[in-house]
Amino acid sequence: MKLIVFASLAQCARISVDAFSISSRTAFGKNRGVVNTNINSRRASLSRHEMVTSNNPSSTELPETSPLDPNSFAGLVEKGMIDRFGDGASRIVESWRLVDRGYEHREFVGGQQDPPISEEDSSNSNCHQHCHSYVPGLPAKTFHDVNEFEWTKKLASRYSEIREEFLSVTADMEKLTEEGNNIWAGALSDDASSYGEGWRTLVLLDRGTWDPVNGNLFPK
Repeated sequence: MKLIVFASLAQCARISVDAFSISSRTAFGKNRGVVNTNINSRRASLSRHEMVTSNNPSSTELPETSPLDPNSFAGLVEKGMIDRFGDGASRIVESWRLVDRGYEHREFVGGQQDPPISEEDSSNSNCHQHCHSYVPGLPAKTFHDVNEFEWTKKLASRYSEIREEFLSVTADMEKLTEEGNNIWAGALSDDASSYGEGWRTLVLLDRGTWDPVNGNLFPK
């Protein structure tokens, strides 16, 4: 079993979309110029409903989506996800369609503050969560119940084994640094810098591709 550590489930979803976009961009590079023009023109021609929604400080009403143009870059990415994962990727596919439409999810969370801020005062409040790659049905919260997702149940069931291997491998940091690849490195890309200041990573899986060096350091 491989050890995977995600900054958050929301970030995981965003990374998944980015991974598919990069893979498809490589596979369908000949369409890149046409596709980029297609996406930009779609974002420039948002319907009145979408523009009103994205300017609303608390827009939780999702615009309607439909299958994307199969000849566009976004459509090729969508097809790749469906072909590979089928119905299991339905929420990510919907998220990708929302990205293609330029939708930004904004939700007022003043009611979660102490003391709570009423909805009536939302227009003067900074208590809004913004998400440019929104995954419907995936709430933004600090900790998720491991029983909510099948894959987290599997990780939880192997917790002791994962922890033992991690502590064993990281006990000798000098050896780990010599044998590993970019061990506890800072942000290596603009995307990684969005995790926040001070983040350090020991990468095992990046955009759907296993790191062969670091992966072998954690054989279980």
